Amino acid sequence: MNSILVPIRFLLQARDDIHLLATSSRRLAETADKLVDFEVDLLERLGRLDDTTRATVARLETIDRAVERLNASSGTLAAAVEPLQGISERIARIAERLPGGRSEGVTRRRQRRDPTDLEEPAP
Repeated sequence: MNSILVPIRFLLQARDDIHLLATSSRRLAETADKLVDFEVDLLERLGRLDDTTRATVARLETIDRAVERLNASSGTLAAAVEPLQGISERIARIAERLPGGRSEGVTRRRQRRDPTDLEEPAP
């Protein structure tokens, strides 16, 4: 077939199609490169996430052991403090009887009025 006989519109359409294919293949190559970069970045982040998760689990195990020890010692502490409560109540009653001691949770010095409170307000 003679190239002169091929209608010009087919040639123009072919030229446009080739241009579109070239543009699309460039974009496809750029997208493939970006996808590879994304994959590399994602794998690095997953590696860091794995390290962070392991470190977090190790810290949580340490905290768990510390809480277990704290729970075990809290019973001992409660047993040691309980007898002291009665003693502290008796000491508080003795302190109330002493001069300058407490009365209803307020020291006697605080019960005294401030001298400025005694002044009459100006009319």
